[in-house]
Amino acid sequence: MLQEENSYVVDKEFNNMMEIKVMENNICDILLPYSVIRDDDLVIIKYFTNGYCSLDKWTPRNIREVFEILEKILIRLNKCIMYYILPEQISLDGRNIYINLKNKEIKFMFLPQKGKISLLKLILVMMDVLYEKLDVETSIYLDELKNEFELSNYDLKMMIVAVSNMRKNIYKCARV
Repeated sequence: MLQEENSYVVDKEFNNMMEIKVMENNICDILLPYSVIRDDDLVIIKYFTNGYCSLDKWTPRNIREVFEILEKILIRLNKCIMYYILPEQISLDGRNIYINLKNKEIKFMFLPQKGKISLLKLILVMMDVLYEKLDVETSIYLDELKNEFELSNYDLKMMIVAVSNMRKNIYKCARV
């Protein structure tokens, strides 16, 4: 069976960061299946994407599925801290979030990067990827949630609660 893979060379300045060391021990289940190859000063991370679809290429069946995936992404982000990875260190642009096509499990690619972006901005970028998958009528729900996040000072757990509440409202609505 052909295994699809994406290989990334880690910048030297990140070679000894805690996250890479945790990954070398293969204990990081929030990430796609991967291997870390270390050769002198070179660190390569290979991610295996077989059975997964990136968020930017994923096609939802309906708005309920979009909000289910949004909630799962936020829950998975909240789990990052267990592996010494700050949620702000995960790129949420849609190419680094993967969905298992069988069970809708969410996995990330962790790519060490320079610069810091707030978690809120990262989440809003990811929500824009989801927004493109909705029609005008159903995108109102995501707009409402984005506005709530921007106006509130929610931490990640409160964002999860807000998405969960929105999912309940969507399920109550018969026309979606």
